[in-house]
Amino acid sequence: IGIPSAFLLHGYVGFIFGSVKANPWWSSVLMPIVFLFSAIVSGIALVILLYMIIIPFRGEKIDMSCLDKMASFLFYAVIVDFSLELLDFIHRLYESEESIKILSELVINKLFVSLIIIQVLLGMMLPLGIMVLIKLFKFDQELRKLLYFVSVILIQLGIFSTRWNVVIGGQ
Repeated sequence: IGIPSAFLLHGYVGFIFGSVKANPWWSSVLMPIVFLFSAIVSGIALVILLYMIIIPFRGEKIDMSCLDKMASFLFYAVIVDFSLELLDFIHRLYESEESIKILSELVINKLFVSLIIIQVLLGMMLPLGIMVLIKLFKFDQELRKLLYFVSVILIQLGIFSTRWNVVIGGQ
């Protein structure tokens, strides 16, 4: 019940935002899909975070094979989410309507820190880079746990920044 409900909620909210032609920040045909994958990334990251907090709190040991598998799902979901957001950006540039001037001014002035620094660099690129390093090199369990923990915290920060950008960009 939870997963279909989440798909319906995020898809519908994305559809509503994408349908608002008066607001160039929200007006995109990819908005429902971007919302869905953003929710998937956020959900997987939150599950990993809760797993890493609750299991040791209960006095149990973290199962590294489980953590590695969840992190792999997160890694691929982040790649898809980043690709969709990049595609949305390229599509907006391709259309080059008059709204592109409004959006570029928003990004350069009002949203630079929250969008470029927090969402893209800290919330997407840095965690993606960390997960690539984990996949390339055989780090010990403790270092992998720390890197996973840092990655999911940064991803949650980026997702919350995304939501903040929707609110700020919509004003």
